[in-house]
Amino acid sequence: MTHVIRKANKNDITVLSHLMEELNGEPISHDDMNNRLKKVEESSTDTIFVYEENSEVQATLVFRIREKIREVSTYGEICIIVVGSLAKRRGIGRQLMNFAERGAEL
Repeated sequence: MTHVIRKANKNDITVLSHLMEELNGEPISHDDMNNRLKKVEESSTDTIFVYEENSEVQATLVFRIREKIREVSTYGEICIIVVGSLAKRRGIGRQLMNFAERGAEL
């Protein structure tokens, strides 16, 4: 199976809405998810990534770059990580964690 971790885009809004519903237990409308994606795209510190396997999004990672106040350095913060219910127990979450630990670089 081939997979890629990439930045989310507007074509991912429907699946992102479903993943967020799995996380929160409450639906998120297409418009609300679109607005959230736009806000993140405008941010210099936040990024939504998706894990795509065989052209199908299976999971998402919301990652934020933070600055340390007392030092001149940055660190990453995982805000959200969700693996779809049909994709669980296959190591996808671990791959997203490893990606985040490497600084979520593309």
